[in-house]
Amino acid sequence: MNTYKIVFQRYERFESPAPTTMYFEAPNDKLAFLKANPFYAYGCGKMEECPDEEELRELLSVPLEKAVEELHSCNGDGFDFLFLLKNEDTGEVIFSDGDYTESDGKVEEWDNEWLGELSAEDFED
Repeated sequence: MNTYKIVFQRYERFESPAPTTMYFEAPNDKLAFLKANPFYAYGCGKMEECPDEEELRELLSVPLEKAVEELHSCNGDGFDFLFLLKNEDTGEVIFSDGDYTESDGKVEEWDNEWLGELSAEDFED
C-alpha cells in the first residue's frame, strides 16, 4: 500500500469552501486516481457507493495518463475541484491543477471492499 495526499475543494453552489487536505492509502496510483477523481460518485475521497465489477473494469481500463488528461479538461465543472493527488511514498505528483492554500489534513483509511473479487494487480498499467 502507498500513502496518497489529496487536496480538493468541495463543490457547493454559491460558496467557495476552503480546500481540504486528506491522506489515504491505496494499492497503486491508478486506484488512488479513481478514488480522487471528482467525476465519480465515490471521487475526492468519498467512496459513497461501490461500482459493480463491470463498471470498475471499464473505469480502470483507461490508461492513467489519459484519465489525468481528461480530468484537466473539465476539472471543477459542477463537481469538486481536485488540486493535487500525490504519491507520498514515491514523491510523484499524479495530478496537479490550480493554486491553493494548504490546510491540515486528516487520515482516511482505504477500503478495498469496493473492489469485490478483483485485486489491485488486475488494474496496474
